[in-house]
Amino acid sequence: MVAFLAMDLDGTLVPHTLKISERNLKAVQAAREAGILVTVATGRMSPSASPYIKELGIDLPIITYNGAMIADMKSGKVLREEPLSKEVVKPLLELCRERGWYIQAYKDDRLLIYEENEKSRMYSRIAGVPAEVIGDELWQMDQTTKLLSIAANDEEQAEMAATFREYFGDKGNVAESLGSYVEITSLEAEKGKAVAFLCNHYGIPMSQVMAIGDGGNDVGMIQAAGIGIAMGGAKDKIKVLADGVTADAESDGVALAIEKYIFKL
Repeated sequence: MVAFLAMDLDGTLVPHTLKISERNLKAVQAAREAGILVTVATGRMSPSASPYIKELGIDLPIITYNGAMIADMKSGKVLREEPLSKEVVKPLLELCRERGWYIQAYKDDRLLIYEENEKSRMYSRIAGVPAEVIGDELWQMDQTTKLLSIAANDEEQAEMAATFREYFGDKGNVAESLGSYVEITSLEAEKGKAVAFLCNHYGIPMSQVMAIGDGGNDVGMIQAAGIGIAMGGAKDKIKVLADGVTADAESDGVALAIEKYIFKL
């Protein structure tokens, strides 16, 4: 029995076109109409996730910043917030500055960058949120909700992730996502923990949760859920941790999973 459904956005509900398919929309609506509590768990910031939340008709609090924040979009009330610790922020920013790695910060639902470049423009286009150029102020920051680095290729992404884990793995969560991203959040800011928080709030056991995702930042909720589903586009190391694998985002994988595991079609 599934009583709670948590879904990632990018690479899961949202394909490369950045538009949720009609089949996925109808499947999510059918789940809600069947009495299942539905929400999204995304690495996006709230303003970036908001258009999709409205389109999906979700009225539950949503999980953003990989679990660093849980907020009610209607009232604006924050139910849970877990910012990145000061002992991580400055050293990690300095590390990226020394190595010439692109890094951006999030604070008060603002996207902050050192300077505009190809990577920042690409990210803003996908996120639908303008970046604020703050120059050297970026390197002086000591508090932020999340930090995100963007690699040039798979090799650099692996190097970034391994380096961040080596230096900061005991102080924060490091997760690869959306192909070239490496995201760093508080140890308590993790999608599995955020889903557990919401389920406790609504009195639902994790055994009745279905979670669907494709990235390294989805592993926590995929493993914590009673039914954890990996998208077809996920890397093999994520698929082997899931209870099932559905089609990719371009092939309505979310709808197929809902039809199979919730409605037994």
